[in-house]
Amino acid sequence: MGQLKDILFLQHINQAFDELRQSFMTKYKPKKNNRFLIKGITYDLSDCTLDNDEFYFEISSKIPENLLDQRTKKVKFFKDVVKLVNKSDKRPSSATMENIVKSSAEAELKERDYICLTYRYNEKELYT
Repeated sequence: MGQLKDILFLQHINQAFDELRQSFMTKYKPKKNNRFLIKGITYDLSDCTLDNDEFYFEISSKIPENLLDQRTKKVKFFKDVVKLVNKSDKRPSSATMENIVKSSAEAELKERDYICLTYRYNEKELYT
């Protein structure tokens, strides 16, 4: 793609993502930094970027450990989610389970596990 075309296309994609995030934050419970809560699970939709002539974005969600029963482990939950999303027409190009450790203002460490799905689209997949 040409550079101007890339810039314009990314601008429109990210504008649509902003509108989608706002829609979800209105319909569901809003969280910090454009995240939203649906049925006890926090979701985050990244901006779209361009890499090697492919547009990509990530959808991540916190693994809801408080909603899982004792027998359901995080790894099993992750595998079940990956199995589910791989049934769709457009499969993620990658699916990872990430562990994020953050310190809060009270100097308390918070550890969270996330599922991160990356979707990649080439120009021909997006329009004709």
